[in-house]
Amino acid sequence: MNIPAVTKEQMRTIDEYAEKHFGIDVVQMMENAGRNVAAMAREILGGVKGREILILAGKGHNGGDGLVAARFLQNWGAKPT
Repeated sequence: MNIPAVTKEQMRTIDEYAEKHFGIDVVQMMENAGRNVAAMAREILGGVKGREILILAGKGHNGGDGLVAARFLQNWGAKPT
């Protein structure tokens, strides 16, 4: 699995473009990012029910993405920390 990486500045530009041109606000982007991170973890791990999962996230929107991922994982039966 190859996940592309972008710089902080590139991500800021992408976020601004999504908001201005598509009307997607930051909260919705965090929700989408967190849900997709959780789904990828579930796929990679072959399921998450009963599994202890440590979530590490930076400050700002990354922290919000991490909280959303933790919520989804917990709803799917994982034990996120």
